[in-house]
Amino acid sequence: LSFASSESLNACPKLRERPGGPVSAACVPVTFMGRALGVLHASSNVEQPLSPLQLDRLTNLGVQAGGRIGTVRAFERTQLQASTDSLTGLANRRRVEQRMRGLAQGSKSFALVLCDLDHFKRLNDTYGHQTGDAALRAFADVVRACTRDDDVAGRWGGEEFAFLLVNAGSTEALQWTERVRDRLALALKGHSVPAFTASFGIVDSSVSRAAEVLVRLADEALYRAKAAGRDRAASAPAGASDDAVAERQPSEHRASISLPMLAAVD
Repeated sequence: LSFASSESLNACPKLRERPGGPVSAACVPVTFMGRALGVLHASSNVEQPLSPLQLDRLTNLGVQAGGRIGTVRAFERTQLQASTDSLTGLANRRRVEQRMRGLAQGSKSFALVLCDLDHFKRLNDTYGHQTGDAALRAFADVVRACTRDDDVAGRWGGEEFAFLLVNAGSTEALQWTERVRDRLALALKGHSVPAFTASFGIVDSSVSRAAEVLVRLADEALYRAKAAGRDRAASAPAGASDDAVAERQPSEHRASISLPMLAAVD
């Protein structure tokens, strides 16, 4: 749209009563695939309105800007979908592993916490998969409220979750799991989802900065928490050996890390 004067009857109301007096103006839409993203607005004095050539150039600029902005937004959306678990909205396993690799290569201390919802198969078998999905989402809401901006909360797979707590050791991570357990119990009161609990395995970067070792030790600590009665957290011992592997029950499964994915460049 172009306006020869802001005083014209058909002029945009937002052009009126400018401090510098009446103006001429042009407004060009910025669109992407038929969707409006914004407007390019240019104004001048009434005696020197935009020429047809200037208006044509402004229109082309609007088309190019819309294409660029739309492409960037579509790329960001694709990246978000590629790194997000669709059910819970938390980071997916790939994103957790990438972040762990970055932290392991840096100098910041961090803690890895692996988590497993207790008796989740029983909950699924008793109440159905819809209730199981609702339980996963309810737990995700709780941990999302407990994590800081620098931390990463992710779904590791199935009913397992993984958390990276930056600038934290095992003691701080243990305190964090207590907050999560308390909040979960509170959130499930009066909730449509039946009450459930979670167990946690903790290890920090003072034990090792090798991602595969940290995952294994956190997994072993998680198993000890479940073997001790569930609804609790256990930490890997400070002097944990790379060769120290706790025995798994046949019904348990070991968390593992994808080495090809871990080696991929962000």
